[in-house]
Amino acid sequence: MPDLFTLGVVLLLATVVTAVLFVLRQRRTKNPLYDLAVAGRRTFWVAGCAGIIVFGALLTAGYASAMGTAVAKSGEDVTAATQSALQLSHSSAVDLARQYLQYADQITTAAKSSFLKGDTLAYLAGLVAVIIGMALVFFLFQKKAEEERLRAGYRAQDEAAATPGEALPAGEVVVAMAE
Repeated sequence: MPDLFTLGVVLLLATVVTAVLFVLRQRRTKNPLYDLAVAGRRTFWVAGCAGIIVFGALLTAGYASAMGTAVAKSGEDVTAATQSALQLSHSSAVDLARQYLQYADQITTAAKSSFLKGDTLAYLAGLVAVIIGMALVFFLFQKKAEEERLRAGYRAQDEAAATPGEALPAGEVVVAMAE
């Protein structure tokens, strides 16, 4: 089995190569899976980063709170430095368990339980975000009839712009998005 550093380097290289090949394919294909122009917009990255920060903060806060409660309920005399290390992250708790083998089972059980409580908080926030998104789509986006009218208009524009004799495949609509 390779050491963790080698494994990390191999996985990083595989990720970079896959990302480069994906971007090249997306730029060359007639019908990309994802519009890279949209993905490159500042608002897309601001929203993506904000989501990561919010859900990461919720996960961390939930973990730290649950671990603090577990330490308090343990009845053990835990120093402030040890409690801080336990509340820092799951991996720091596992590292601490390796140092204190007599408490390893208690520490790893509490860390796992705390992590699951933390992810429940993040999942709940995600669920609320999805429900808000569904409400926005339901109330603010056009309904089916309007969507079909727009698609028919886009198809008519695409067919008018196509070179003579070139037909678009059935169901295919090409829409030029304005910045």
